[in-house]
Amino acid sequence: MKRAVAIVTVAGCSSLLGLDNTSFTFKDAMTDAPSVCDGAPACGVSSGRALCGQLFGAGGAAGILRAAAPTGTTCPAMPTTSGPCQLGVFAAPAADYYARTGSNQTVGTLDDCGRFAINGIASSFTDLVVVVHNPPIVETATLVLGLGSAGAKVTNIAAYAAGSAAVTAWGNELAGSGAPPTITGGYLVVFDGAGSGEQIRLNFNMVGGPPTVPWGAFFTGPAVFGDLDPALTMTGPSQSALVMAGSGTFELGGTHLGRQCTQSNLQAVANVLMAITIPGC
Repeated sequence: MKRAVAIVTVAGCSSLLGLDNTSFTFKDAMTDAPSVCDGAPACGVSSGRALCGQLFGAGGAAGILRAAAPTGTTCPAMPTTSGPCQLGVFAAPAADYYARTGSNQTVGTLDDCGRFAINGIASSFTDLVVVVHNPPIVETATLVLGLGSAGAKVTNIAAYAAGSAAVTAWGNELAGSGAPPTITGGYLVVFDGAGSGEQIRLNFNMVGGPPTVPWGAFFTGPAVFGDLDPALTMTGPSQSALVMAGSGTFELGGTHLGRQCTQSNLQAVANVLMAITIPGC
């Protein structure tokens, strides 16, 4: 099941996937019968813009993130000890988040199906992040870019929550005979629509494996952001990768069958995992 992470409505190979061309289902692939978690989250706009969608886990928890026995009810004000209701979610302008100003944050709600709704975001902000936080996850920020021509409700967003256990596992998977590389401060990338065989380009250059920054690694198997395989040199069935780009502003993209697509003006954030979807070329 493909999942769109960062979404915009502009044309051309240098841009991300268009909102109007994106489809998404909230059905759990393991369940055929109707579920309380079917359908979109509550997404209402009294003013400004709303961002709504579904949380996904990573590593051993890859896939739809929900409570063990979900009821479809909104999470309580006080965090619980398990499932999506132990987490918090907010949106912020990407520029503020990159600069770590803490400004213009709009707090959202979650339900125990892992569906989120962030309402009342100022419509003047067109490049946003959906940030999922609180232990036991590493703060994970999903980019939602280029919303200038989007409507008041931006739905079907897949936002990721990478657990500390997943980050530790990824480091160990890449360690080989050495020390595990640093994972936080990196980018989780989906090359959507490319199929397998997408390679990473950073500032239009190929990157090698860890530990020397910049480096990239690829996830094996069908699960998006599941397990890393240091032997892979291009994307597998999940079309997903991990990139450590280092400091400063950079362009991140992929190349497939001699064609390239990139997203520019990205930045890393210390102690955070950023997530983005870039369409395959």
